Amino acid sequence: MNAKKRTRRSPFVSRFRCHASVCLLPLLVSSASACEPREPEPDAVAQPAGQETRPLERTEPAPTTTTTTEAPPPTPKPVPRFEDYPALEILDQSPAKIDFSNLPDMRSFRTRIGAALSMKPNFAGKYMLIEWGCGTNCSSNVLVDATNGKLLNAPSPCGAGIEYRRESRLIIVDPTDALTGGGVPLACDTTSYYVMDGGEMRLLERRKVR
Repeated sequence: MNAKKRTRRSPFVSRFRCHASVCLLPLLVSSASACEPREPEPDAVAQPAGQETRPLERTEPAPTTTTTTEAPPPTPKPVPRFEDYPALEILDQSPAKIDFSNLPDMRSFRTRIGAALSMKPNFAGKYMLIEWGCGTNCSSNVLVDATNGKLLNAPSPCGAGIEYRRESRLIIVDPTDALTGGGVPLACDTTSYYVMDGGEMRLLERRKVR
């Protein structure tokens, strides 16, 4: 019998085939991955073949502006008026005599004040307001109650005089018109408002004029 002739493989060939399969594996993997479809980049827009793919233009949000509404200026307080403070009663009489017990220092001006004995009320319905000069831009005054002749202090002006009415309890000291009319000392820059309240003068407010 003829013995079968065995072909003996060279170890170089086996080694080469093993190494070839190992070397070809990365190429096959890379080729397979290259054939897999890819998702488009989020910032790219699909363009027709042959055109360059451009990234999307990002639009920044417009800056927000805060609008502040300014509060309206406060409403100015109304100027006191004579009609806002009417007299509680209007008398038509003169005192029998002058009573200096409240203001004994006023006796020095008894001649001036004595004129009230022949006057009728000219302020707040029941008082006589007596004024007399005491020098340049200076005046003194006092109130005389028509019912009993008692004296009451009256507000004195800086140099622009006073305004009052028989039918009103309001006295305006250094009126604004007089202050701005000229001939008044610069130190006199405020108009004051007083009201007769319960038998005495009460300050309502002061307003700076200049």
